Amino acid sequence: MHITRNRDLTESLATFGSRFKPVMDWLLPAHCVLCGMVTRASTGLCLLCAERMLRRGPACPRCGRALQSERICGSCQKSPPWYDEVIYAAEYGGAAGQLIREFKFGHKLYVGPALASLLLQRLGSVEQMNTDVIAPVPLHATRIRQRGYNQSAELAAYLSRHLHVSLQSSLLIRTRATAPQTSLAEKQRRKNVRHAFKLNQDVRGKNLAIVDDVMTTGSTVNEIARVLKKAGAAKVSVWVVARA
Repeated sequence: MHITRNRDLTESLATFGSRFKPVMDWLLPAHCVLCGMVTRASTGLCLLCAERMLRRGPACPRCGRALQSERICGSCQKSPPWYDEVIYAAEYGGAAGQLIREFKFGHKLYVGPALASLLLQRLGSVEQMNTDVIAPVPLHATRIRQRGYNQSAELAAYLSRHLHVSLQSSLLIRTRATAPQTSLAEKQRRKNVRHAFKLNQDVRGKNLAIVDDVMTTGSTVNEIARVLKKAGAAKVSVWVVARA
């Protein structure tokens, strides 16, 4: 009986909220997290800022590097990464870089939905029904205690809700506290994350999407993809807000 009453109360509150949302939007209009202008967009970004931030031009469908045409780049042909594709919304720098830094290091969690919505726009142009599971790049427990949250998990949760794809936040575990990748050269980055991730669930035959905020050399997601492919994953996609 208590469960039924709670469910009825929840539904009533949801109905109430949806009925009066236009009034609340008029009384307390949303503002773009980037330019501060009033916006009707529920994503936290006005349409103009979102349009300016979205990347332009062709890119390698495998690693995401900018190219003159939509083809596999020479690097991926010579030494294919473990992941199958990279999909990203913006180039890292300018407004995108500013928002990501505020979200990641400035504890501005309200920026997360704006960034995730950018990626969602990019994902909307490709077929995502083949994705079985969405999982964030995990942080070590020490880093989570310092920061208070995993920014990749926040992005993954947003995408899961809007794409209606299963979210598995505990799919991977970071087994050791690695040094920050930003302070390392590419070869050091690969060594830094080697054997730093442990799989927590069965992924055999599944198509997986790994979510992160920024991809630079791809060392972290490539190591994660290696672990997943070795465990029998059918496909590993990398979804990131920005590509450096």
